[in-house]
Amino acid sequence: MRPLAGCRPQSSARKNGSRSDSAATVAAGSPANFTITVSNAASSPDAPVATAYDIAVVDTLPPELTPVTAAGAALADGDTTASGLRWRTSDRTLTTTVASLAPGATTTFAVRAKLASDAAAASTFTNNVTAAATSLPGSSRPERTYPTVSASATLNSAASSPTITKTADRDTVVVADTDLPSGYTISTLPAMRATA
Repeated sequence: MRPLAGCRPQSSARKNGSRSDSAATVAAGSPANFTITVSNAASSPDAPVATAYDIAVVDTLPPELTPVTAAGAALADGDTTASGLRWRTSDRTLTTTVASLAPGATTTFAVRAKLASDAAAASTFTNNVTAAATSLPGSSRPERTYPTVSASATLNSAASSPTITKTADRDTVVVADTDLPSGYTISTLPAMRATA
Protein backbone atom coordinates (compact mmCIF):
# COMPACT_ATOMS: atom_id res chain seq x y z
CA MET A 1 0.00 0.00 0.00
CA ARG A 2 1.11 3.54 -0.71
CA PRO A 3 -0.03 5.95 1.99
CA LEU A 4 1.37 9.07 0.38
CA ALA A 5 1.14 9.02 -3.36
CA GLY A 6 2.50 12.46 -3.93
CA CYS A 7 3.09 15.94 -2.79
CA ARG A 8 2.16 18.13 -5.68
CA PRO A 9 3.03 21.71 -4.87
CA GLN A 10 1.40 23.62 -7.69
CA SER A 11 2.85 27.06 -7.66
CA SER A 12 1.08 30.07 -8.86
CA ALA A 13 2.08 33.65 -8.45
CA ARG A 14 -0.19 36.61 -8.51
CA LYS A 15 0.57 40.26 -8.95
CA ASN A 16 -2.07 42.92 -9.35
CA GLY A 17 -4.77 40.29 -9.53
CA SER A 18 -3.26 38.30 -12.41
CA ARG A 19 -2.55 34.60 -12.06
CA SER A 20 -0.19 32.29 -13.91
CA ASP A 21 0.37 28.56 -13.56
CA SER A 22 3.85 28.83 -15.01
CA ALA A 23 6.82 30.65 -13.54
CA ALA A 24 5.66 34.12 -12.55
CA THR A 25 7.57 37.35 -12.97
CA VAL A 26 7.41 40.07 -10.33
CA ALA A 27 9.35 43.24 -9.67
CA ALA A 28 11.88 43.37 -6.85
CA GLY A 29 10.15 44.39 -3.62
CA SER A 30 6.79 42.93 -4.75
CA PRO A 31 4.82 40.02 -3.25
CA ALA A 32 3.99 36.71 -4.90
CA ASN A 33 1.49 34.02 -3.91
CA PHE A 34 2.23 30.30 -3.95
CA THR A 35 -0.08 27.35 -3.34
CA ILE A 36 1.23 24.09 -1.92
CA THR A 37 -0.98 21.08 -2.59
CA VAL A 38 -0.40 17.83 -0.70
CA SER A 39 -2.37 14.84 -1.96
CA ASN A 40 -2.89 11.19 -1.20
CA ALA A 41 -3.80 9.15 -4.29
CA ALA A 42 -7.25 7.68 -4.66
CA SER A 43 -7.54 4.03 -3.79
CA SER A 44 -8.78 1.37 -6.20
CA PRO A 45 -8.93 -2.44 -6.16
CA ASP A 46 -5.96 -2.58 -8.52
CA ALA A 47 -3.96 0.03 -6.61
CA PRO A 48 -5.03 0.16 -2.97
CA VAL A 49 -3.90 3.19 -0.98
CA ALA A 50 -3.98 3.57 2.80
CA THR A 51 -4.44 6.75 4.82
CA ALA A 52 -1.28 8.83 5.17
CA TYR A 53 -0.45 10.05 8.70
CA ASP A 54 1.71 12.73 10.29
CA ILE A 55 2.64 14.33 6.98
CA ALA A 56 5.53 16.70 7.61
CA VAL A 57 5.41 19.57 5.12
CA VAL A 58 8.55 21.70 4.77
CA ASP A 59 8.62 24.68 2.42
CA THR A 60 12.12 26.14 2.04
CA LEU A 61 12.35 29.72 0.81
CA PRO A 62 15.43 31.09 -0.97
CA PRO A 63 17.19 34.07 0.69
CA GLU A 64 15.50 36.47 -1.74
CA LEU A 65 11.97 35.53 -0.56
CA THR A 66 10.49 36.42 2.84
CA PRO A 67 7.04 35.28 3.96
CA VAL A 68 4.66 38.15 4.60
CA THR A 69 1.13 38.71 5.88
CA ALA A 70 -1.73 39.72 3.60
CA ALA A 71 -0.91 43.32 4.57
CA GLY A 72 2.74 42.83 3.52
CA ALA A 73 4.40 42.71 6.96
CA ALA A 74 7.32 40.27 7.22
CA LEU A 75 6.72 37.27 9.48
CA ALA A 76 8.86 37.11 12.60
CA ASP A 77 10.52 33.89 13.72
CA GLY A 78 7.82 31.54 15.03
CA ASP A 79 4.91 33.37 13.37
CA THR A 80 2.40 31.35 11.36
CA THR A 81 0.86 32.09 7.99
CA ALA A 82 -2.90 32.38 7.55
CA SER A 83 -2.91 28.74 6.38
CA GLY A 84 -0.99 27.48 9.43
CA LEU A 85 2.63 27.18 8.26
CA ARG A 86 5.17 28.17 10.96
CA TRP A 87 8.16 30.33 9.89
CA ARG A 88 11.67 29.51 11.11
CA THR A 89 14.28 32.10 10.20
CA SER A 90 17.24 29.87 11.12
CA ASP A 91 16.72 27.54 8.16
CA ARG A 92 14.25 29.72 6.18
CA THR A 93 11.47 27.12 6.33
CA LEU A 94 7.69 27.18 6.64
CA THR A 95 6.55 23.95 8.30
CA THR A 96 3.45 22.12 9.45
CA THR A 97 2.24 18.59 10.08
CA VAL A 98 -0.95 17.27 8.53
CA ALA A 99 -2.49 14.73 10.94
CA SER A 100 -3.89 12.51 8.19
CA LEU A 101 -4.96 12.34 4.56
CA ALA A 102 -7.44 9.68 3.50
CA PRO A 103 -7.09 8.11 0.05
CA GLY A 104 -8.07 10.66 -2.57
CA ALA A 105 -7.84 13.57 -0.11
CA THR A 106 -6.00 16.83 -0.74
CA THR A 107 -4.98 19.74 1.47
CA THR A 108 -3.58 23.10 0.38
CA PHE A 109 -1.51 25.84 1.97
CA ALA A 110 -1.21 29.41 0.75
CA VAL A 111 2.12 31.17 1.00
CA ARG A 112 2.59 34.89 0.38
CA ALA A 113 6.22 35.93 0.03
CA LYS A 114 7.93 39.17 -0.89
CA LEU A 115 10.84 39.32 -3.32
CA ALA A 116 13.70 41.31 -1.78
CA SER A 117 14.01 44.87 -3.04
CA ASP A 118 17.68 44.22 -3.86
CA ALA A 119 17.02 40.93 -5.69
CA ALA A 120 19.02 40.63 -8.89
CA ALA A 121 17.02 41.68 -11.94
CA ALA A 122 16.06 39.11 -14.60
CA SER A 123 16.88 36.20 -12.27
CA THR A 124 15.08 33.00 -11.27
CA PHE A 125 14.49 31.97 -7.66
CA THR A 126 13.43 28.45 -6.70
CA ASN A 127 11.09 27.61 -3.83
CA ASN A 128 11.30 23.93 -2.78
CA VAL A 129 8.77 21.96 -0.75
CA THR A 130 8.88 18.42 0.65
CA ALA A 131 6.40 16.13 2.39
CA ALA A 132 6.96 12.88 4.25
CA ALA A 133 4.29 10.58 5.72
CA THR A 134 4.04 7.62 8.04
CA SER A 135 1.81 4.55 7.98
CA LEU A 136 0.31 5.01 11.47
CA PRO A 137 -0.67 8.01 13.59
CA GLY A 138 1.60 9.34 16.33
CA SER A 139 4.48 7.13 17.40
CA SER A 140 2.61 3.86 16.95
CA ARG A 141 4.71 0.78 16.31
CA PRO A 142 5.41 -0.84 13.90
CA GLU A 143 5.16 2.43 12.04
CA ARG A 144 6.70 2.89 8.60
CA THR A 145 8.06 6.14 7.22
CA TYR A 146 7.62 6.59 3.51
CA PRO A 147 10.07 8.27 1.12
CA THR A 148 9.95 12.04 1.05
CA VAL A 149 8.33 13.53 -2.02
CA SER A 150 9.23 16.98 -3.31
CA ALA A 151 8.32 19.65 -5.79
CA SER A 152 9.41 23.18 -6.59
CA ALA A 153 8.12 26.45 -7.95
CA THR A 154 10.08 29.23 -9.60
CA LEU A 155 9.73 32.98 -9.44
CA ASN A 156 11.42 35.31 -11.91
CA SER A 157 12.47 38.84 -11.09
CA ALA A 158 11.60 41.47 -13.66
CA ALA A 159 14.31 42.88 -15.89
CA SER A 160 15.70 46.26 -14.93
CA SER A 161 13.89 49.25 -16.37
CA PRO A 162 16.11 51.61 -18.32
CA THR A 163 16.76 54.98 -16.73
CA ILE A 164 17.48 58.26 -18.43
CA THR A 165 18.82 61.55 -17.11
CA LYS A 166 19.31 64.90 -18.72
CA THR A 167 21.58 67.71 -17.55
CA ALA A 168 22.09 71.27 -18.76
CA ASP A 169 25.41 73.06 -18.96
CA ARG A 170 23.97 76.14 -17.21
CA ASP A 171 21.17 77.02 -14.80
CA THR A 172 19.78 80.14 -16.43
CA VAL A 173 19.20 80.94 -20.07
CA VAL A 174 18.82 84.60 -21.14
CA VAL A 175 17.08 85.57 -24.36
CA ALA A 176 19.45 87.91 -26.23
CA ASP A 177 18.52 90.99 -28.22
CA THR A 178 18.54 89.68 -31.76
CA ASP A 179 16.72 89.90 -35.06
CA LEU A 180 13.88 87.41 -35.29
CA PRO A 181 12.55 85.80 -38.44
CA SER A 182 9.53 87.45 -40.01
CA GLY A 183 6.34 86.79 -38.04
CA TYR A 184 8.01 86.24 -34.66
CA THR A 185 7.89 88.69 -31.78
CA ILE A 186 9.25 88.66 -28.27
CA SER A 187 7.09 89.88 -25.46
CA THR A 188 8.19 90.09 -21.86
CA LEU A 189 9.39 86.63 -20.98
CA PRO A 190 10.16 85.34 -17.52
CA ALA A 191 13.65 84.06 -16.96
CA MET A 192 13.72 80.46 -18.10
CA ARG A 193 15.44 77.78 -16.04
CA ALA A 194 16.76 74.65 -17.67
CA THR A 195 15.33 71.54 -16.08
CA ALA A 196 16.58 68.03 -16.05
